[in-house]
Amino acid sequence: MTAAALPVAAPAAVRAPRWRPLLTAALVLALASLAVALVGLAVDPREITGAPAWLKPAKFGLSTALFLVALRWMLGVVRGHERLLAAIAVVLLAGLSFELAAIALQVCAARPATSTTRARSTSRCTGRWAG
Repeated sequence: MTAAALPVAAPAAVRAPRWRPLLTAALVLALASLAVALVGLAVDPREITGAPAWLKPAKFGLSTALFLVALRWMLGVVRGHERLLAAIAVVLLAGLSFELAAIALQVCAARPATSTTRARSTSRCTGRWAG
């Protein structure tokens, strides 16, 4: 048989990995959070512990979006392990969604997002979280 007579197999249908839409949803959520925070920076003059109220959500939305772009690229390089990658994507989507929402809610309540500051409102925040 010559090379011209060899049958050529049709390329297999390439199917998108199951984790890709989940990370895309998380990326859209992070970008939406960033957009809301940027609007908040522009229109809300409030300050929390000396910084603009919407600065922390804006920084967190930006860093989360950059992280997710890098993660989508890295997971795209991995071959196989579809179920493990899908589980990682689900956990990241749930955790990052909670974090973005918690930080935005703290800003809406005009409270510091962490208890590491020494502001007088810290005891009020930790008292509510502690029970």
